[in-house]
Amino acid sequence: MGIWDTIKKAKNYMTGGGAKLYIDLVEEPRLRQAFKVEVRLDIDDAEIEVDRIYLALRFTEHVQMEISTTDATGKSHSSTERKQNILFKEDIVLDEMLILNADEQYSYETTIKLPPEVLPAFEGVNAKFTWSLQAIIDKAGNNPESKLIYFEPLYSIQ
Repeated sequence: MGIWDTIKKAKNYMTGGGAKLYIDLVEEPRLRQAFKVEVRLDIDDAEIEVDRIYLALRFTEHVQMEISTTDATGKSHSSTERKQNILFKEDIVLDEMLILNADEQYSYETTIKLPPEVLPAFEGVNAKFTWSLQAIIDKAGNNPESKLIYFEPLYSIQ
């Protein structure tokens, strides 16, 4: 391994570089019914030692409140409070303990079935509930990850 390979490996270790990840919802996501998801990895010009490749599935509550107060002098103040809470999370492992070769493309397809007790996505006045997926390569250093995609599973009666 030459000096440029060492520098490239160090850069990927620090930045989470070395791969681009993409998620495609192959089928329309539905509550109480399985749907397919595809993950594609494009590896840059240096190999990556991987602990695991996984999908991070999350159902998150986001709350935003406008708070207005008036002090003793009659001057009003307002602020926005934002909180979020993960109500459901699951890491769906696609592969483990491998080396991804430089300049290669990898593809994984999996089926996801949301638990029967979960709720659909919802947006109200002060809160919203979102479903999200993100593909992540778990490795030494910073992890390459895909964009976070939000989806609204349809309700299916079965």
